[in-house]
Amino acid sequence: MIHNYFQLLGIKATFDLDNDLLLANHRKLQQSIHPDRFAASSHAEKLAAVTQMAQINEAFQILKNPVTRAEYLLQLSGWDKPGDEQTIKSLPLLMEQMALREELEEIETADNSQQLLDVFCGNIDQMTQQQLQQLSTEFQQKLSADTIYLSITRLKFLTKLKSEVIRLDEKLEELDD
Repeated sequence: MIHNYFQLLGIKATFDLDNDLLLANHRKLQQSIHPDRFAASSHAEKLAAVTQMAQINEAFQILKNPVTRAEYLLQLSGWDKPGDEQTIKSLPLLMEQMALREELEEIETADNSQQLLDVFCGNIDQMTQQQLQQLSTEFQQKLSADTIYLSITRLKFLTKLKSEVIRLDEKLEELDD
C-alpha cells in the first residue's frame, strides 16, 4: 500500500531529490496506468485507472516544485500548514520583502530600467539558489518545522518576486518595440 507521494513515485523522501529520476518514474507510472490501457476493461477498472492517474499527477506536481515538496515533507512529519491569512512573524524577512519590492518599483521608472532589471534578476536568482541550499541543509539537520517554514516562506516570496520581474521584463520589451 502506498502511504505517501514519494513512495507512489518510487523515490526517497528527501528535499534533495533526483529530478531526472522523479520525471522518469512519473512517465513510467503514467504509461502503466494510462486509462487508454483499460479501454476494454469494466467501468470500475477504468475509474480506478483514472483515479490512480490523478494521484500520480498530483504527486508529481507537488514533488517537482521545491516549495510544495518542502511543505509536503513537513506535513509527513505531522506539521500542520498554517492558513494563508497567517502573517509573517519575522521582521527581517518583512523588511527584506519591502526593500526588494521598493527596489523593483524604482527599477520600473529608471532611465536604464532594463540594465537594472537584469542585475536585479540575477540577484534574485542567486538569493533563490541560496535559499534552496539553506532549505536543504535545514532538512538534513532536521531543524524545527518553524525554522523550515520560515525558509519556505522566503522561497515563496522570491519565487513570486521572480514572476513579477519576468512580467516587468516583458513590459519593458513591449515598450522598446
